[in-house]
Amino acid sequence: MTLTPAQWDKIYKGVPDAFESGARLTKLRSQQYVNRPRYPVLVISIISQGIPVSEIGLMKCNTGNAREVWGQNCRARISAVIESPDIIECGSLASQLVQELYADELGINPIQDGMQFRGADPPQNLPPVRDEWIKKLVQRFAVDFFVEYEFTWQKNFDTIQKVVLDLNGEAETSVFDWETVKTTHSSSYLVDVVIDSD
Repeated sequence: MTLTPAQWDKIYKGVPDAFESGARLTKLRSQQYVNRPRYPVLVISIISQGIPVSEIGLMKCNTGNAREVWGQNCRARISAVIESPDIIECGSLASQLVQELYADELGINPIQDGMQFRGADPPQNLPPVRDEWIKKLVQRFAVDFFVEYEFTWQKNFDTIQKVVLDLNGEAETSVFDWETVKTTHSSSYLVDVVIDSD
């Protein structure tokens, strides 16, 4: 139920770090945070993921390959924390970040990517921390946003492809091949065996 590495990478790359005002941020994942970042900094982390928003169900079925894709839609909460020694700059960048998130929606295409931007919380002012390298307090604003994504898995199933009849000990010459009897409306679960009594 967690985000796949590809989904997380798509979300991370979609978080804007440059704005129309000309401001640019040093974007980092929380696990890549460095001791001496170049301010202003944007730190991205996953707060929660895998929260179900739909029931488990059949997403699609490929009867030709005898394969079904099952899954459900889940929600992830992502935190984007902006850090800067300048509290005015920090607050302004947080406001711009929210506007860009809504304007571009992380560049995600719901059909192609199987994900969708689902809004953001207003910026929240976090307690400042002291940076011993620059000997100053670093101001922080957090913007949490939400993404819904598909969590899927495959189920393979066997289908009967050919039936040869042996009635009363005598071999039947008729061979019923699946490809010749199925219709466009047939399902692998609906047609198991074809028997001709003639």
